[in-house]
Amino acid sequence: DSVLYLRDRGSDTTWNISANSCVGTISIKKERAGDTVNLTQDTKVLTVHTQDAGTGSAVNGVRVLVLAASGGPYPYQVAVSISRSGSTATVSHTGHGLVTGHQVVIAGCNEGEYNGLFTIAKINNDSYSYTVTGTPATPATGSPVSTFVIVTGTTAGGGDITSTARAYSSSQPYSGTARYAAGSYKASPISGSITAATQTVNIPMISDA
Repeated sequence: DSVLYLRDRGSDTTWNISANSCVGTISIKKERAGDTVNLTQDTKVLTVHTQDAGTGSAVNGVRVLVLAASGGPYPYQVAVSISRSGSTATVSHTGHGLVTGHQVVIAGCNEGEYNGLFTIAKINNDSYSYTVTGTPATPATGSPVSTFVIVTGTTAGGGDITSTARAYSSSQPYSGTARYAAGSYKASPISGSITAATQTVNIPMISDA
C-alpha cells in the first residue's frame, strides 16, 4: 500500500501516473482541488520491429500504424456521434475509457474533415474532443466509428517503434500495417494480441523489386 502526494504546482495540472508491479492499494492525495489525476497500474508496451525478410537486417523509416482490434478493452469501431463548434469536434462515446493525449482513428463520416487520426482531449467519461480543419456540416453524417490507436509513427534506432506504456485490463488484440515510404518494400500486415508487460512483434519487410 502507498500514498502519492501531489503538490500544488501553481495552476491546474494533469498528472499521468503509471504504476507497475505494485501490490496493494495506491491512494492519491492532491494539494490542488482542480488537478486531474490519471492513474494506471500494470502497464504494458508493444514494440514493432521491422526487418528485411531476406537478410534479417533492421529496416528504419517504416511507417507503422497499429490499431485496437475486436475483443479487447480499448475501442474498436465503436459507433459514435460527432458535432462541431468552430474547429473543435466533440465526440459522444459512452464509457470510452480514454484520457487526454490518447489517439483515435475516426472513420465513416460523410464529411471527410472528421475522418482521420486525431489526438483527443477528454471531456468526461462519455465524450472527448479533437481539432478539425475546415467547416464540415454539424452534426457529422454517415456512420461515424472510433478505434483506439496503439502505435503510430516511424521505425528508427534498429528498426523499432514502441507504444506508450498504458494499462490493459485484459488482453488486447491488434491489427495494422507497416509501409516503407521509399517504396522498395511491400506493405506488411501486423496482427497479434498484447498480453505481456513488454513484447515485440517482428515484421518481415519483403522487397518490392
